[in-house]
Amino acid sequence: MLGIGNIRTDSYDYGSGMAGATISLRDGRYILDDNPASLPFLDDHYFAMELSGSFESINYTGDPITTPTRSNQAQFQRFTMATKLTKFWGAPWGLKQFSSSNYSLYGQKNIIGTSDYITTYYEGTGGINQVFLSNGWSLGKHFSVGLNSSYLFGNMTQTEYLYGENYVGSQLNTSNRLYYAGFYFTGGLQYQGKISDKLLLGIGMTASRNMTLKGDRSLSMSAGDPDEGSPTNIIADSSLGSTAFRIPDMLAGGVSFTYDRTFTLAGDYQYGKWADAGNSTNGYNYKYNNSSGLSIGMSYAPRKVFTYQGQYVEVEKYRLQGGFYLNHEYINMYGQQISDKGVSLGIGLFSKRSTLGYMLNLQYGSRGTTLNNLIKENYFKIGITLSYRDLWKKRRLQ
Repeated sequence: MLGIGNIRTDSYDYGSGMAGATISLRDGRYILDDNPASLPFLDDHYFAMELSGSFESINYTGDPITTPTRSNQAQFQRFTMATKLTKFWGAPWGLKQFSSSNYSLYGQKNIIGTSDYITTYYEGTGGINQVFLSNGWSLGKHFSVGLNSSYLFGNMTQTEYLYGENYVGSQLNTSNRLYYAGFYFTGGLQYQGKISDKLLLGIGMTASRNMTLKGDRSLSMSAGDPDEGSPTNIIADSSLGSTAFRIPDMLAGGVSFTYDRTFTLAGDYQYGKWADAGNSTNGYNYKYNNSSGLSIGMSYAPRKVFTYQGQYVEVEKYRLQGGFYLNHEYINMYGQQISDKGVSLGIGLFSKRSTLGYMLNLQYGSRGTTLNNLIKENYFKIGITLSYRDLWKKRRLQ
C-alpha cells in the first residue's frame, strides 16, 4: 500500500533457484538481468528469448486478523530477447515488472466527534513496469562492463468503499490514482579468472544513481454499489496536481566460485539508501530505512556435447539449484523494519527435440512481523521461465 508497492527483488531468470545470487555470474545460454556486464558472454551466433511468470500463495497472520486469510495471485514477470551484436558486445531488450501493488482488506473508520464506526473496504491495484535496453562489452578475456537503460512507467489505484448509509446516504466510492514515469540506469562491472585449472573466481558489482519518478494524481468519487448497477458520478477523474517518488542510490556486489564448470557457489549483497531519498511519510506511522539484502545460492549443472545443425554444441544436461535469502526492506512500520527471508529451489530441463529450456523455481518464506499489531506474511511462490534460442546468422562475428 505504501510507496510504489512491492519492489521486485526476485529476478525470475537463470538464478531464481539460487535466491537470485547472479551478480558475479556469466552464462552463454541464459540472459542474466542483475548485471549487464554479463551480456557479452552470451553464445556467438545465437539469439535468445525468455518468458517468465509466477504464482504466489500468501497466508496472513496477526492479531488484527479474526479469520484465516489467504490470497493467491498469478503474474507475468518478464519478457526479454538478446543476441551478440559483435564478438565483444551483447544486448538484450524487453519488459518486466519493477513493482506491484495488489491488495484488498476491510477496516473500520471512526466518525469524527462520535463513537460510531463505518465499515470500509479498501482495494489496491497496479504497479510500475520497466521497458529496458541493456548493453554489455567485454574488455578482454576477464573484464567486462555494462549499462542497463530503462523507462519506468505505470499507475496505481486505491479505491475506498464506505458502507455507512446512515451517514453518507448511500455507499460512497472514492478512487485515488497515481501515474508515474521516469528513466532509470544501472551500471555493472565484472571480472572472472581462474584460480586453478578447474576453479573459476567471479566478482561483480552494480550501481544505480538516484532518480525521481514524476507523476500526476487524480481522484474520482461516486455513490452507489457498483455490483448493483452504474453508480452516480460525483467527481469524475479530477486532477489533484503532480506527485513524485524518489528511488535512491543502490549498490550491489557479488562473488562466486565455479568448479570444473559444473558446481557453482555464489553470494550477493545489496544496499539501498532509502533513508536519504526524501520521500514524505505523510503523517502515517511509517518511515523509510536503508535497505539491505543477502542471498547465497548453489548450482549443479553437468554438461554434454551433441551435434545440432552440423555443429558441435555443448549444453547442460540439467540444472539443480538451492539458496537462501534475507532482505531488510525499506519500509519501517510502527518501529519495525520489514524483513523478508526464505529458501529457494530450482531445476532446469532442456527439450531433446528443440532448443527450448525450462527453469522451474520454488520459494518458501516469511515477510514482516506480528509485533506492534502488525501482520505477517507466510508465502509460497512458483516461478517458471521458458527459454528459447536458435542460430540467427551463420557468419563470423566482427
